[in-house]
Amino acid sequence: MILSLPPEIQGEIFARAHRDNSDDKALLLPVEVTLSHVCSEWRNNAINLPTLWTAFKFDTRRQMSPPVDKLEKYLHRSKTLLLELYFDISSTDCEEWDEYNELFFQLFKVAVAHIGRWRRFTLFRFATDPDESPVDIGTFNFMLGECLFAPNLEYLAMCLASLDLGEGVRQDDGGIRPSVLIRGAPKLSAIRIDTTSHHYSLPPLSNLTTLTIQESPDLYSFPTLRSFLTIPTLTNLSIETSSGLHSNTLHPETIPLIVMPSLRVLRITQDYSVASILSLLDAPLLETVVLYDLNLTTMHFGQDVHSITSFQNLDTIALLNCRYEGSPDVDGGFNPVDRILNALAYCATHIVISSLYDTSCYLEPYNSDFRTDLLDFDKYRWHRLRRVTLDVSSFDDLMFHVKNLEQSPRWITFRVVEPLLERWRKEQCDSLTRLGRFCKVESIQVGDLMMDEYWPAPGGMFHEDGNLHVCWGESIRARGAVEVEP
Repeated sequence: MILSLPPEIQGEIFARAHRDNSDDKALLLPVEVTLSHVCSEWRNNAINLPTLWTAFKFDTRRQMSPPVDKLEKYLHRSKTLLLELYFDISSTDCEEWDEYNELFFQLFKVAVAHIGRWRRFTLFRFATDPDESPVDIGTFNFMLGECLFAPNLEYLAMCLASLDLGEGVRQDDGGIRPSVLIRGAPKLSAIRIDTTSHHYSLPPLSNLTTLTIQESPDLYSFPTLRSFLTIPTLTNLSIETSSGLHSNTLHPETIPLIVMPSLRVLRITQDYSVASILSLLDAPLLETVVLYDLNLTTMHFGQDVHSITSFQNLDTIALLNCRYEGSPDVDGGFNPVDRILNALAYCATHIVISSLYDTSCYLEPYNSDFRTDLLDFDKYRWHRLRRVTLDVSSFDDLMFHVKNLEQSPRWITFRVVEPLLERWRKEQCDSLTRLGRFCKVESIQVGDLMMDEYWPAPGGMFHEDGNLHVCWGESIRARGAVEVEP
């Protein structure tokens, strides 16, 4: 029946199938290859539909036909359309690196000839032994260096995770001078790098709005991080490192205010040293802060809370799987970390708190001598707060929050993951009834979003999840770890 449809309708069906299934790992072959091998008429239609051939992916973990020949066919069939190129060079077998190195540069040489058509370019490298690199960085830097101009490039991911930077690669002097595409990439607005990329593969940053810094075996200096933070156009920042900074380069008590005039979204995971800079930021447009899997105690280094510049435009602060490891000194009944968080985020309209920890949950004591009082309206002001969302593993003291929520200057929507709410219905029915008299209680189901999507849509055909250290999309979905007694 589909053969009787006009060619343009068949083309639209093919294009939709391509968009919806291009990165389905269950497929043995890419959608465009499958479509072109059904029958002679489908093959003719598929081969002559340029949009089917604009996205090419090479992954060393998956078998494929000779990749250089395949890439050349994609480039020819896509005609003059813009391209998405994705290279994932990963292996656990170090004996294969020489082969992969040669193969990658063959592919790269072919791709560079069409750099004027690049719209998205991604290169990930992963190895069990980080000292073994399949990519010769010096050669790569030369090939993508000063002579190239990428007029249509919008997104660049360059994560080679290399400890061996090779000869001729400058050391970390705190600068972020471009080292590739020196002739320009005027549309480049989003990049993903690792903590060594600024040594060898940093593109022009004049129009940068979205930056992600991910883990690598090497560290970078605070002056380098500060250089990134102060990019005037930076709007979305994600730091996904566990210990990215050289500890001897970070002295928060001596650092002047870091002005980020365009920042709207900030998310940080794991990197305890970076968390300490939050109280040093001046970000008047910041709308969303997401802290994931952090020891919040590291935010406190003895700073004067009264000198903190609050995020006046803040809408949502999310504390996801965060905890206290060690109790900070309590000053006059006030926990200094709570004071810092409140000073930064008191303008927030929505607080999201989730945790899988049984005894170190953010809203629970890490030990018997310490408890956070962040939502104590007798101690802290939240003059714009309208919503509180909870997804925690155990939370028995409902009356504590009933009492304090009564002191709120605004009517608050109290959103609770369903297993926890069901437990309260059975064990603290009277308290829950009382809570409903002065705030709106809502149930959220396991799997529901706890907050609005906040990060810019990826915009590419291929998902990068397999190379990321944290799945941000899942982190903001309710997990409901509480088991309800029958």
